[in-house]
Amino acid sequence: MFSRRLSASPVLSRVARRFGWGLADQAMSSVSNAAVSFYVARELGATQFGAFSLAYVSLSAGTGALILFGAVQVTMLVAAIRSGEPGAAGRASCFAARSRSQRPAL
Repeated sequence: MFSRRLSASPVLSRVARRFGWGLADQAMSSVSNAAVSFYVARELGATQFGAFSLAYVSLSAGTGALILFGAVQVTMLVAAIRSGEPGAAGRASCFAARSRSQRPAL
């Protein structure tokens, strides 16, 4: 019955297909992360594995933050261009450049 409803609705069919690909992607990512962790845990001692795990998690969080910040800035620029307002893209790109330059020094 469920498959009959999926075949009747192209939208539901696309959603189900995308969900399946997303699920497969997450499964492969989890399996590869677990394999790397098991291998490294066998090769290193407890202290070194703890340091590796901390770096591995930090790297993932940092990469995710960079992708998020870049996506926000691209979205602002595209929205300004699509609005059709003269000069909006320039203001959006100036705002993005100004927000990057005002970061506190470490």
